[in-house]
Amino acid sequence: MSQEEHGGEGEGEGEASYRPLSGTHLEDAKAGKKKWADEKPKDPFKLRTRQIHAKFNRAIDWITYAEVTAYILAGCAFTFMALVVLYRGVDDIYQILVSGTLSQPASTTRIVDALSEFLFVIILMELLATVITHIRHESFQIKPFIIIGIISGVRQILLIGARLSLNESMSDLAWKHSQIELGVNVGIDAVLVLCLVFLKRYRVED
Repeated sequence: MSQEEHGGEGEGEGEASYRPLSGTHLEDAKAGKKKWADEKPKDPFKLRTRQIHAKFNRAIDWITYAEVTAYILAGCAFTFMALVVLYRGVDDIYQILVSGTLSQPASTTRIVDALSEFLFVIILMELLATVITHIRHESFQIKPFIIIGIISGVRQILLIGARLSLNESMSDLAWKHSQIELGVNVGIDAVLVLCLVFLKRYRVED
């Protein structure tokens, strides 16, 4: 049987038109489609599943396009937010340098806020990298989320430390709450760092 006849028979059965659900590379999609069409399952349930996939192939394609479009829009939003936050942080540093109030306590607070904004930009970039990786390779990675958690914990530790050092009129109850919050963030960061070491040591994602 020739290749054209074979392809015509697969299309008649509705099996050769199957496509994977999410955005893989074009070569992988073609290889998976050909393998799907060539293999003839003996299990009736698997055969029925193929027929259902072939029947709703167009709907699956639209869902795939919608999924990829949503990821692209999310990536654009992350990029825009990162640029806005980065501009605010640079502007805060510039205003402090121009005004010549670097030694004042208020300027120290603004510097800490600017540093927090820079760390937030890194978080947004990690999220953007995760979205791009998912679109290109159709995979879910744990490492970027661990890094995001560590950076978020560091941001909170910096903000709490600045609040404790600059606010001299803090009540005892507020001071205790700040200490508890600081300890919780330190503990979370320690656990996340251990998880990151575990991932690298045992190559879990590989």
